[in-house]
Amino acid sequence: MKKKILLILLMTVMFGFSIKVDAACFDKELTEWAVNSSVKFINFDKYLIDEESGKEIVELGYDYSYILTLSNMRDDVVLKATTKSGRKLESFYIPGHKVYGLPDYNPKYGAEYRIVVYGGEKSACPNEILKTLDYKVEQFNFYHMTEDCEKYSEADICKMYKDTSDMTYKEFKKEIEEYKDRLGNENDNLFTKIMKFFANYGIFIFVPIIFLVLMYMVKLGKTKVNERKKK
Repeated sequence: MKKKILLILLMTVMFGFSIKVDAACFDKELTEWAVNSSVKFINFDKYLIDEESGKEIVELGYDYSYILTLSNMRDDVVLKATTKSGRKLESFYIPGHKVYGLPDYNPKYGAEYRIVVYGGEKSACPNEILKTLDYKVEQFNFYHMTEDCEKYSEADICKMYKDTSDMTYKEFKKEIEEYKDRLGNENDNLFTKIMKFFANYGIFIFVPIIFLVLMYMVKLGKTKVNERKKK
């Protein structure tokens, strides 16, 4: 009786839970390819440009976008991605770059992706998971696309990936002006630096000197008057 009860409990446990195990791909060439694959990041601006013709072929609707693909992408695999926030992306062929990839735009605080690589229908391992990759896209600095940053691209505030989400445009302009002043000072020759120094601090140097000269002249004048009176 006890054996029957134990058998019933064992069957209940076995059929009450489902354990998903991804099927293994036994194709050596495809598995080796998966092991060597890594995420490739391609960034572009509002328009997707055809590499051959140089023409704009897709207006993306965002000022800054990018493609996530694989460094060794091939036609018989499929990419699917999920962001940390739960958005789902599926790859498709992007003619301007001649690659299958996951196009997306950079949201305000960057994004984290989990990219799953599946064998395609025509592959040796259709619909099987070949590899799972985690990839993070850093915060994009939208001030990077301003005219100021085109001119002063080497400025720290103009780096493509920098968190400026809390910076107002007024604060950005102030930092750019400060950078321009520092840059101007570095490029000045010795004579210009001396002239700027006197222009900025001359009043603190010349006013005391003029005051001392005037005091000396007044004292000298009084001395001469006193000498005349004695005569």
